[in-house]
Amino acid sequence: MSRVFKVFILVILFLMPFGELLRFDLGNDLVIKPLDVIIGLLFISWLFFSLINKNFHWYAKLFSIFNFVGLISLLLNSVWLNSQDLFVSFLYLFRWTAYASLVVIVLEMDDTFKRVIRNFLVIDGVLLVLLGYLQYFIYQDLHNLYYLGWDIHMYRMFSTFLDPNFAGAFFALYAFFIAGLLVLKSKKSDFRIRIILGIILGITIIAVFLTFSRSALIMLIIGFVVFLTLIHRKKLVVILLAAIILFMIIISPNFHVENMNPFRINSSLARLDNYSTAFKIYQDNPILGVGFNSYRYAKDKYGIQSDWTKAPSHADSGVDNSFLFVLATTGIVGFGAYLFLWGHILKRAFNRYRKEKNIYAIIVISSTAGIFVNAFFINSLFFPAILLWMWVMFGLMEKNK
Repeated sequence: MSRVFKVFILVILFLMPFGELLRFDLGNDLVIKPLDVIIGLLFISWLFFSLINKNFHWYAKLFSIFNFVGLISLLLNSVWLNSQDLFVSFLYLFRWTAYASLVVIVLEMDDTFKRVIRNFLVIDGVLLVLLGYLQYFIYQDLHNLYYLGWDIHMYRMFSTFLDPNFAGAFFALYAFFIAGLLVLKSKKSDFRIRIILGIILGITIIAVFLTFSRSALIMLIIGFVVFLTLIHRKKLVVILLAAIILFMIIISPNFHVENMNPFRINSSLARLDNYSTAFKIYQDNPILGVGFNSYRYAKDKYGIQSDWTKAPSHADSGVDNSFLFVLATTGIVGFGAYLFLWGHILKRAFNRYRKEKNIYAIIVISSTAGIFVNAFFINSLFFPAILLWMWVMFGLMEKNK
């Protein structure tokens, strides 16, 4: 069975760089992605295997707490959801559960295959960054996909994610990962590998800048402050801040372009309105929310619709704040379960860092600090590629016992 799981993981890592390009809209809010299908099949296989052997890792039990609350919240809200809406909402919960299972599946792999996963992640990240540069220079906006619900995103790097904010968040996570590998390789004598990793880190950080995503830049700063503090290189924070200031000076002549202006007001006002809607829904459903993830249908129930495009917006099913999203869809009970989950993961990471100076623990702590700040501005904690990356990273951090 381990061989089957390994094949599944390799297919998943092969599909990840395609981002939103392999996305098939079936109508009625149903979207099929090959990546989701493969991860779903892997989860079902792992669940079947675990039930037969009556062997569930404690990580699986930890994740099941939030899954259970999400399921209960959805079932209790099924009274106002029609069968189609309930089914689509359940698929979101199933997807989150399937992605979360990657933690257990990866951590149970042998060290040799974990190195294979690590190498694939390096390649996947490079491909996404390079595709981002290719897109930035030859395909500078999404005008032709506007009718399908995608924002235009003029003069910004969005790679295969078709969204500069999520692309920027992913690039930041990838930068922390490559920086961690550089620290790991600095203890060895392979100078060429360090040079290659240094080049990759440089073009990745520049890619974050070219997304012109304020949330990604803040994430990059916070994550690297934590990372450099943990490896005792605080002085390098000054270099990072100087690079960001230099970047701001260079692009300042283009501040008249709304998408390139870091002080743009319109998007900030839109986010505040988005937060207000989510908080209103939470206030009306404080205990278990409106059901995970039936947020799109709750907005319809409240008469709130996106009218900026003729097609349904891809932002309708979420909130520009992951924590408000959890509160609105699962209430205070789900929010508590969600924070408990992350708190336990961080506790594990800090223990691994203190006892072993484990490089993956450093990457996880830095990535979590960064993505948590980022999640106040976009729903990054529930974006598939980021879920995949974070859960796999947790799995690499843990030892196979």
